[in-house]
Amino acid sequence: MRRGAGLAFASLVLAGALAARPAAATPEQAGLVIGLGAAGMALTGLAWLWPPALGFGVAALIAEYGAFALLRGGHLDPWAPVEAGVLVATAELMAWAGERRVSVQLKADPALGPFRAALLLVSFLGSVVFGGLIFLTTGLGSSLAAAWEIVGGLAILAMAALAAGAMRRLAGPA
Repeated sequence: MRRGAGLAFASLVLAGALAARPAAATPEQAGLVIGLGAAGMALTGLAWLWPPALGFGVAALIAEYGAFALLRGGHLDPWAPVEAGVLVATAELMAWAGERRVSVQLKADPALGPFRAALLLVSFLGSVVFGGLIFLTTGLGSSLAAAWEIVGGLAILAMAALAAGAMRRLAGPA
């Protein structure tokens, strides 16, 4: 249970970082942005006890970032790919924390911890790289940007398939 609490705490620290940056950068509409960020943090934290809340927490953090972008005049934020990677890491850490048998799984298979950490790092870096590629191509013409969005979508599907395969492997034979 302690490992789960540590993972949940790390997820909340990342959610707080995601919520703080837009709130600090938009003082003219701070109430809206702070409210969405606080809802995102609260729902992300609730996900440790009620896993379906994670989707709502992520959605609130995305809405906060969207409001931040609109309040900045719709200009692209050069930190958007990093924000996407941190959002992926936040969700992954909370999902792992919500697994009730984290300590049991880690005791049974000591290699699981480094494997999950590596998977988290790959997910984070993949999100940043693909987000960056999409971000860079948005100014190069709509057809190229659309192509990169398709590549990004396929990458997300591939990462989900890899994660599902890894989870199936970790669960062992049925």
